[in-house]
Amino acid sequence: MKQFFFYGMLCLVVLISTNNVMVQDNGWTAQKSKAWFQHGDWRKEVSVQPDPSINAQEFAVQYHADEALWKKVFDFMKRKDLADLAPGTYPIAGDSAYASISQYVPKDFDKSQWESHRKYIDVQYVITGKEKIGVAPVSQATVTQPYNAAKDVAHYSI
Repeated sequence: MKQFFFYGMLCLVVLISTNNVMVQDNGWTAQKSKAWFQHGDWRKEVSVQPDPSINAQEFAVQYHADEALWKKVFDFMKRKDLADLAPGTYPIAGDSAYASISQYVPKDFDKSQWESHRKYIDVQYVITGKEKIGVAPVSQATVTQPYNAAKDVAHYSI
């Protein structure tokens, strides 16, 4: 598979806290979640094409646990000036959600570190350029750096 990398790729990472929300499934079956996800009202007019690897049922549960927070996240993603924002951190909803804008040349996919988070949901949105992003079950990964609570991250190899 050929990979394309562009200098100056701009990426938005939105981190959404799962700490303040008591999450219950509230009847979000796989079928109900899939229909809701495919309908796409949750996008709030943000023109995104979600990756097929997204777990629609888990997303439906998380989204409906705090719809107001997700609305703020999608409102931020609707900004017309995303490509003009300087790299840095932008608050969206206090400690509950913030955006991190980065500009970089992507690494070779085979040399990338895999990561997971426990306190935050990590939403990746490539503003300009292209990047290959992988998803894998943590249960099939080998821990290379144990979970660091202060940074909310663990690293793996696949």
